[in-house]
Amino acid sequence: MRELLVPAGERREVLRILSSSLVETVRFSAGALDGAPPEGIVEIRQTGLALPRSQIRPLATDNAFTKPAGAIDYRIAVTPARDTRIAFESRHFQARHLLMVLGAVAAIGLASGLAAFLGGA
Repeated sequence: MRELLVPAGERREVLRILSSSLVETVRFSAGALDGAPPEGIVEIRQTGLALPRSQIRPLATDNAFTKPAGAIDYRIAVTPARDTRIAFESRHFQARHLLMVLGAVAAIGLASGLAAFLGGA
């Protein structure tokens, strides 16, 4: 589980998902370091096939947001009123995962092409 500490009043991007056409639910918990309930805002910004969209929601103890399939660039930023710990509960497909998958697909394609070429000789 990934955790971040976000100081009071600081806007911090806590998640960015690029080029994933998968529908995903992002879940994270938030807790003020002084033990009080979390206060602040969560900004969700997405760009994709439709027009760019933004929404602002209050920061809660348990937060869940669904990234739609058409969102090519999906970002979540948090601005807490108190020093806050953010702990992600979901595993999400991030840009580095996409690059690994694309690399694996390219390697499989290359191996298949070479096998067909060498097998036909």
